[in-house]
Amino acid sequence: MTYSEIEIFYHGEAKRIGHYALKGMKYGALTAFLYGSGWTIFMAMDDSIEYAPLAYMCGAAVFIPSGALLGYLQGLSKNKKATEYIFATGWEIL
Repeated sequence: MTYSEIEIFYHGEAKRIGHYALKGMKYGALTAFLYGSGWTIFMAMDDSIEYAPLAYMCGAAVFIPSGALLGYLQGLSKNKKATEYIFATGWEIL
């Protein structure tokens, strides 16, 4: 691709909403794991360890979607801050 074929240039993080949504899901999964681990420790002290998988599932059901939503909103925010430059009339690098 030559320089003359480039018509649009973005400064900032444009069109990366999916990246931030996946990053939010990752943080949500980590939070759910820590939440489940904490409840597992408390349940092990009371000898009711058979309910530990339920703590992990409840944590995953709450924290993964909310993490994805927060990541999506962060991606929208970054997308709005990105600046778009249009070089339709021609340009050159000096």
